[in-house]
Amino acid sequence: MIGPIAVTVEPLFVTRVDAARMLCLSTVELDKLRAAGKIVPRRYGRRVLFPLDELRRFAASLPADDLGA
Repeated sequence: MIGPIAVTVEPLFVTRVDAARMLCLSTVELDKLRAAGKIVPRRYGRRVLFPLDELRRFAASLPADDLGA
C-alpha cells in the first residue's frame, strides 16, 4: 500500500505583508507602489490581496542591474 502523497499548492493571492516580504520591500514601499498604480491588488470583501501573477509581473518589469552585465 502506498502512503499519503504530499501535495504543495501555490496560493493565487497573498496578503500585503507577504507580498512585501516576497518582493523584499517594506509594507510602506508596497503601499507607495500600490498608490502609484504600479502594483494592482484585488479586493475580496474588506481584504486586500495581491495576486502572485501581479507580483511576478512587477518584478519582471524592473530594470536589470547594469553592474552585473
